[in-house]
Amino acid sequence: MLPSLFPVRFDTLGCRLNQLETETIAGAFRAEGFPIIGSAENPDSCPPAYPGISDGQQTEGRHPVPRLCIINTCAVTAKAEQKARRLIRLLHKKFPGATILVTGCYAQTDPGKIGQINREFIVLPGMEKHRLKNLPARLRLFLEGGDPGQEGAARMVRDFCLESTGNGVPPQAGFFPAAGGREAFSFHSRASIKIQDGCSNRCSFCKTRIARGPSVSVPESEILSLAREIENAGWGEIVLTGINLHQYKGPRTGADLPDLIRMILDSTERIFIRISSLYPESVSEKFISVIKDERVCPFFHLSIQSGSRKIISLMRRVYSPEQIENAVSLLRQAKDEPFISCDIITGFPGETDEDFALTEKLCLESGFAHIHVFPFSPRPGTEAASMKPFVPERISRERAERLEAISEEGKRRYLSLWQGKEIPAIWEYSGKTGRLRAHTINSLSLPLSLDENRDYPPETLELFKNNPEKLRGAQIIVRVGKAIGEPGKTEETMEASLVRILL
Repeated sequence: MLPSLFPVRFDTLGCRLNQLETETIAGAFRAEGFPIIGSAENPDSCPPAYPGISDGQQTEGRHPVPRLCIINTCAVTAKAEQKARRLIRLLHKKFPGATILVTGCYAQTDPGKIGQINREFIVLPGMEKHRLKNLPARLRLFLEGGDPGQEGAARMVRDFCLESTGNGVPPQAGFFPAAGGREAFSFHSRASIKIQDGCSNRCSFCKTRIARGPSVSVPESEILSLAREIENAGWGEIVLTGINLHQYKGPRTGADLPDLIRMILDSTERIFIRISSLYPESVSEKFISVIKDERVCPFFHLSIQSGSRKIISLMRRVYSPEQIENAVSLLRQAKDEPFISCDIITGFPGETDEDFALTEKLCLESGFAHIHVFPFSPRPGTEAASMKPFVPERISRERAERLEAISEEGKRRYLSLWQGKEIPAIWEYSGKTGRLRAHTINSLSLPLSLDENRDYPPETLELFKNNPEKLRGAQIIVRVGKAIGEPGKTEETMEASLVRILL
């Protein structure tokens, strides 16, 4: 590696799709020889080691100092935007000499607000994010002529981003099919494939559709090729990601989501397939017939938002409370004790106590293992931002807290179903903490340990104790064990012991 190829830091906020897009951009930098630094969201959290960084490079203690920070932002709520601004400021404060490049949905919808923080920040609209895959090669060529210093490198990056702005519509090449090798995913232990982007619905509250544009689907052949590559590289799970997977339509065959899942199953042999999120109308008899396959993870996250027919209509959603109930029932028929979760918005304009009671009743009767609750956040540019009557924030927060209590109880109840049982999982390893975890096919994320009463093969003990990174993302079997730690912390109070590694 040339000494001038400086460390590049990546921070990501928001959805699984954002995470995958960051992985792909980071992979492009790594392929050109740039050391990469990743952080979940905390600018003070750094991995203990950075492969490829020479002793002569600038460091802060034992941590390298990035000269370029790329922040992939979210705009789903006002809180997400506030979090983005805070992160941008913190990174600028911690790394004052670094070039700050902000992209993603917030950069698409409100670039001016980012510029108000500091005019020197580079803002690349989210719909131009795909062009960042080409930046590393250009930057490397620029640096090979001799390190121009921070100002020269920053100017080159700024010029690249300025020339990248086009018509605001990502081309087909803008999709992010990360290479499937063992180095494809720097920050996650489960591989992802982006099958679709954007949304053609017009939900009254949603700013993401404005930031991402209308629905576009990735060709089936590209998805299948990548799925095989990921499996052959040893990854144990593929997560199918997108903004609205219900709108997947194969450009060449017209295949829908169930068709695509069946194609992936037929084209692979052992890898698990996880669906990142679903709409209630996605859960048809055709869909159920496909997901019964044992390699489709028994994890289903439903975007339902409300249990009130009136509020669902005001949100410009196309399903009914009865469809939600039917979707949950069909999913439970298809899988043995699946993990079913949902999204709910509380305090939507016009939501009365009676409307919320219907949502609360639906959540209780559906027995969700987790409820992701959002107090309503007016998004500028959306229809709901001006809807009346507005629900006071205090009431919206109180309703959210009631659902969060239901969610906590649901997760405890769900965990208790699996105590003492064996279940397939993915081996997760964090270079930051040095800790091992198991992420089960039904979405339990548990600390992973050895069973002192089990006689493991020597190679298993070697991998567990001395080389855990080698099996990051591999399939394993675990046994869900007893409660540990403090009561009331749901999954953190359970542990898993390794049964065997599936090689």
